[in-house]
Order: sequence, then structure tokens, then C-alpha cells
Amino acid sequence: MLPRKIELRDILALKKSRLETLELKVIQHDLMEEKMAQLESKIIRLEAKDKQCEILTEKVSQLDLVLDKQGQTSHQLQNGKNSIMSRTCREGIGDGPIYVYCDMATGSTSVLHDSEGPMNVGHCTDPGCYSRAINYSASQRQIGALAELSEECHQSIQYDCNYAPLEFNGVTYSWWNDKEGNAKFFWTGSDSSVHTCQCGIDGNCIDPNAKCNCDATLPIPQVDSGVITDKEILPISRLNFGRTPLETSSGIHTLGRYECTGKVAIVGMPTSCEDLWRIGHSFQNLIGYVEVKPKPTYFNIPTSCANLKGTGHTSSGLYLVMEGELVKNVYCDFTKLSSDAEVKPKPTYFGIPTSCANLKATGHTSSGLYSVMGTAKVESVYCDFTKLPSDASFQKWIGYNDVKSAAAYFYVQRSNAHFNQTKTPIPFDVEKLNAGGAFNLNSGKFTTPVKGKYFFTASGIPSFPASSSARQAMDIGLYKNGSLIGQAHSDEMHNNTATRLHETFSLQSTLELQKGDQIWLEIKLVTTDADLHGNGYFHFIGFILEEELI
Repeated sequence: MLPRKIELRDILALKKSRLETLELKVIQHDLMEEKMAQLESKIIRLEAKDKQCEILTEKVSQLDLVLDKQGQTSHQLQNGKNSIMSRTCREGIGDGPIYVYCDMATGSTSVLHDSEGPMNVGHCTDPGCYSRAINYSASQRQIGALAELSEECHQSIQYDCNYAPLEFNGVTYSWWNDKEGNAKFFWTGSDSSVHTCQCGIDGNCIDPNAKCNCDATLPIPQVDSGVITDKEILPISRLNFGRTPLETSSGIHTLGRYECTGKVAIVGMPTSCEDLWRIGHSFQNLIGYVEVKPKPTYFNIPTSCANLKGTGHTSSGLYLVMEGELVKNVYCDFTKLSSDAEVKPKPTYFGIPTSCANLKATGHTSSGLYSVMGTAKVESVYCDFTKLPSDASFQKWIGYNDVKSAAAYFYVQRSNAHFNQTKTPIPFDVEKLNAGGAFNLNSGKFTTPVKGKYFFTASGIPSFPASSSARQAMDIGLYKNGSLIGQAHSDEMHNNTATRLHETFSLQSTLELQKGDQIWLEIKLVTTDADLHGNGYFHFIGFILEEELI
């Protein structure tokens, strides 16, 4: 019977352990419920405080409205003196609300954008080869309304450069575009007629002859920073930089937010809806349209469509006018200006035009020669906008335009050193021309910067030793990515003279290449003691003929 007692004791112990576990879980559950109740209580208190905060915010806004009408603001009262009127984020601009940053301490309103942090322009050669559009958190209409309300608006810009000039040898490599897309070349202040930076205005540029620190083209880090203050052309819509082809050259731009301060004061009686808006009136919802006639400038019996327009007529149609002693019926097209200049229709196409139909959709109405994008190249076409798009003579193809997005021209030589190594790219040590920097002298390789057709030519003089019987020879090959494209041969037979003999060779090729392809020359075959003569007699030339843009 002893084993039976032990078994019952074990069962009781197990049940007791399970009971204790359940009791512990019940206690934990009670604690969780208590914590949930505490959290719910905290949420209720926070919601109450949030509601109080909203009420206080609304009261502060109402107080600011009252103070605005009295010519003061809460910020002015705190400072105890008159200053530029501070700004708040309760601007009624007509469109939906805009997301801005409001500095209540300084009274400034800043419009954010997607390019505020430091941004590297990378490596490229041509003017404006790096280009970045700036996208703001508000529409141009809203930004314009903010500027209209503001006493002043500005935007800061900084360019950290290392051998990356903004302007060099009279060539402008970098610029920014204003709100209308116009190129601007000044980097501080409001004088758009000159290329200058802040150091140029202060007279402390690192190079006294330069207007910007970066224009010194020194291989050391430099900085140009400034603040654009002409609110009529702000904000900056695009940044463009170039001439950073070298590994050691660099450029980093940092564009500040579009920031406005102050409030335009209206003195005396308002004379327009704009004045009413500036002093705090809100625009109402649109109910309908009313035809508003212009102020008449002609008050006699009309004798022409121009007179009718001067009396205030704006709707095209048939009209009666006086001609001598007779009244005649004329058709007046008031969509045309008095100078017969055309009024452009509203654009319906906004991409790169590929046809006269696209050009017409962008608003063009004057017949003439235009450039459009073809399947792979820019093409010239004649557009006759007096014809319908379905008419066969609406568009006439003229030819191709020579458009290249990257420079690719080189001319290199070998100087004193003779060369006879086989199966290795021939290096060069004299650079006569290397526009675009695509040719590497040390490696002897040309790397295509863009897709297109290229032309290459090489010529030189192999040098052969004296020999009574042996045939001396040399083969030069043109290679693309390691594959032989073409070759040239040069040889001499039975050189019985005591001096070396020379024989010329030449090689030409036109190739269709992809971006990143590599071209070089190699000695395929060379007999003993023969070599490729240097001293400027060995030439290698290449350049782009046509670029395939798509």
C-alpha cells in the first residue's frame, strides 16, 4: 500500500501547484485591469487638456485679430516697442491650407521644400549638367499670396565647392531659376544684372579678381553663401551646377526655406480687392461669373472694330460700324490684339513636343520652323498652324538637329618614349584635346559618355631594325570592350642599311556605341626589336558624330 500513498501525495502536490499558478494569473489579470483603468484615466485627462489647449489657441488667435486691427500684435506688446508686424499661420489665401513653419519668436513664415539638406551635385562637365527642380509644400499661387501679404521675403543658398567654379573664363557653369523659370546668375542680394557672391560684395573673396570664392578654381574646399532678397522673383524653382569632372572636384548645395516676415500696411481707403484682402477680409465662395467690361476709351460713333473695342466690346461677332455716310456690317474677332498679335490659347500639352500637334497643344499658333523630339534625335519640322492637324501639309519634316548632351572629343599623342608591348592598351602622355574628359591618358582608353555614333582615327610610324633577310612587321588593332574591331599592318623586307627604317600606318572606324563602352589601341603583332615610334608621330583621335537621345 505504500506506493499507493506516494502516488496520491504526488497528485495532490501537482493540483496544489496548478492552483497556485491560477491564483497568480488571477492576480496578474487584476493588476492589468488596474493599469488599464489608470491609462484610461490618463487618456481622459490628456484629452481634456488638449481641448483646453485648443480653446486657448483659439482665444490667442482672436486676441491677435483684435490687436492686428489696433495696429499691434502680442509679440509687439511683449517687446514693448513697435517693429515689423509678426506673422501667424492663419493666412487666408484662397486655396486650401498650406503647410508652413511659423517662428512665433521672430514672426516669420517659412515654406518648406524637398531640397533643404546638403546635396552633392556629383561629377559632370558641361554647364548646368546637374539640375534639380525644387518642389515646395505650397502652390505658386499660395506662395505668391504669401509674398503679397509680407513686408519682405528671402531665401538663403550655400555652395560648398572644391575646384568647382560657378563661372570660369567667361563661361557660366552654374545658375538658378526664379519662380518663372528665368536663369539668374547672382548668388546674394537682389541685383540680377551681375554675377556675384557675398564675398564679391564685401570685397573679401579668396581671389581678389573673382566675385565668388568658388570662382578661384583652387583645389581646396571653399564656400559661397548668400541670401536672395528680391521677393518679386522668388522662390528659387531650380538649381543648376556644372564643371565638376575630376575625382577631386566636388560641389554641395544647401538651399534654405522660402521665408517671409512683416505685414504690408494699407494706409487710407482701400482701392482694390487686394487691399481689402491685405487688411484681413476673406474672399467668398464663387457663385457665378459676370462679364466685366473694360473702361471705355472711345466715345464717338464707331467706324471700326478697334473703335468698338475701345467702347468696351469684348465678344467677337458681327457689328455695325459707320463708313463715311454709310453703315456697314463687319465681323470683329476680339480674341486678336489691335496689333494683330495672336492671343495664345490655354495649353493642353506640357511634355517634350514630338510633333506640330503637340506644339499647337502647348499654345503655339505662329507657323514656322520648330524643333521636336523624334524617335532618337531632335528633328526640325515646319508647322503650318493655318491647317488642321489632319491635313497632310500641317507638318513637314525638314531634317535632324545636331544636338549633343555631352562633349566627347579627344586628340592624344605619344612623345619621346617608344613602345612595343603587345596585348595591352597603348598609353599616351600628350593631351592636345580632351573635351568632356572621357579619354584616360594612363590607361589609353576612351569611355563613351552617351549612346551614339563615334568616329576614330589613328596613325603612326613603326620603326624597324636593320636586317639582311628577315621580314619586319607590326600590326595595330582597334578594340571595343576587348574585342577586335579593325587593324592596320606595316612591314619592311630585307633592310640592308645600317640604320632603322620607318613605315607609316593609318586606321579609321565609325562605330555605333552604347554609354560606357571602351575603345583603345593595341599592338597585335610586332617582330623583334621593332617598336612604335614616339616623338609626336603617333596620333589617336576620336569624337562623337551623332547622339542617340532616347
